[in-house]
Amino acid sequence: GVVPKDTILVVNTINNNYYNYQQLANIFHNSKNFKMFDITLKSNGVAIQPNGKVKISVPIPAEFDKSNLVVYRVEENGDKIEYTVTVNGDVATFETDHFSTYVLAEKETTQNTENTNNTTDRKKDDTPKTGTISSIYFMIPVAVISATGIIAFRRKETK
Repeated sequence: GVVPKDTILVVNTINNNYYNYQQLANIFHNSKNFKMFDITLKSNGVAIQPNGKVKISVPIPAEFDKSNLVVYRVEENGDKIEYTVTVNGDVATFETDHFSTYVLAEKETTQNTENTNNTTDRKKDDTPKTGTISSIYFMIPVAVISATGIIAFRRKETK
């Protein structure tokens, strides 16, 4: 009931020969590996959308890290919608209710291109130094010594 009985699934791999390959590839420049697909459902030769969710399975290329996979649907304006992936052997499966351009990718990593050494990116702390922290380290021992003195003094008075 989700699709008509005469429906066929048409899947085209998007590669360098595809008309907007570079535009799509630029969206995933932070992904180590990705593979793009144009997925369409056709009924009587006309592209259709399902009336509910359907499962789609795609083969996982050998160079992909299977523990770090995600599927994105790419909107015409370039926005990405993330889908959860289930991996079973060499196949990634996801559910969708809309067909268009999909990308199987390793989750994106952000890279700091400004920092060439391997240290973490740190921001300068512009908080004014009030001396509050250092005075606490001074006040704690004074408070402990004072409390000890008061307890000792009261014990002496009660005897």
